Amino acid sequence: MKCLRLLTVALIAVLAAGCAINPALKSDCDWATTIRPSKDDVLTRKTKEMILAHNEIVRRECGARR
Repeated sequence: MKCLRLLTVALIAVLAAGCAINPALKSDCDWATTIRPSKDDVLTRKTKEMILAHNEIVRRECGARR
């Protein structure tokens, strides 16, 4: 029973730590950037579409500077 209680406390601590917020990051735009594949990357059509969609969202939400 003591082991179960210890395990429960440890699990709660680990899960709570995953919710920590870095105060330096005020918005998603502080860390989100466009994806720039290397010219040597071999991409499928679907991967290219996904990268394009991601980059369009970053530019729309964070501005053209990204």
